[in-house]
Amino acid sequence: NNFENRSDWLSYNDEQLIECLNFLRRNILSGLCFSSFSEDYKNILMWSHYASSHTGFCLAFDFSEEILIENDLIKVKYSEKVESLNIKSLICDENSSSEELIAMKRDFYNSLTVKSPQWIYEQEWRSWGHPGYEDFNGRAKIVKIYFGYRIDKEFEKIVRNILQSIGLEGIEIQYMDIQDNSTCL
Repeated sequence: NNFENRSDWLSYNDEQLIECLNFLRRNILSGLCFSSFSEDYKNILMWSHYASSHTGFCLAFDFSEEILIENDLIKVKYSEKVESLNIKSLICDENSSSEELIAMKRDFYNSLTVKSPQWIYEQEWRSWGHPGYEDFNGRAKIVKIYFGYRIDKEFEKIVRNILQSIGLEGIEIQYMDIQDNSTCL
C-alpha cells in the first residue's frame, strides 16, 4: 500500500490502519531520538541507573515557557494503558494553521510519552527530535552541574574542559554526597 497520501487514511479499514501504524513505527519513529529530563536530581535510583553508579554527572536546565507552549518538552505519563492515537489528528498539510500543527505534534508526541507506573520515580519529561537535532535554540540554559559522589577526577576534568570550551566555565557546580546518618543524597 502507498501511505504517502495522508488524506487516504480517513477511508482505511481497521486492517489498513494497523498496517499504516506499523509503517509509521518503522519509518518515522526509527528516525526520531529523544532526550530525557527529570524533576528530581537527588533521586538515588536515577544516579545508580543513569549516572554509572554515581560516577557521572547531572545537568540542571532552566527552560523557557515557550518550550512548554510549543510542546517541545512533554511530561511523561505513567499508566498501565497507552491511549489510542487519533489518526485524524495527524493529518496536516501545507494549509494547516500553526495551531493545528502544534496540536498534531502534541498528540503525536504525547502518544510516545507513556511509561509503566513502575517508572514514576523518574518524574520524567521528554523532548523529541531527529538525530543531530540541535539544542532548544537558546530556549534552555544549563544553570548548574551536579557531579556524582564517586566521580573520577580525570572524567571531571574532561567535563570541566568541555564546559570551558563552550563558555560555561563559571557555571555553578555541586558535588552529590550521601547525607550523614541517611540513605539519601
